[in-house]
Amino acid sequence: MGGQLVDEPSATSPGTFVSVDNGVPLSATNPAGSGDWTGWSITRSLIDGLPALFARNAATGALY
Repeated sequence: MGGQLVDEPSATSPGTFVSVDNGVPLSATNPAGSGDWTGWSITRSLIDGLPALFARNAATGALY
């Protein structure tokens, strides 16, 4: 949102959210340290039962 990575709280119904106004900014700097999160994709997975986040730069394909 606005180039920042934001934690958006979910509502009680699956796939719905409270509102953008309740989002908590996590970071305005991407993993490459070169500015905002515009042009990045984020996904998650479980590795050995533990959560893992991955960020991918759409322009370069770099994965963090």
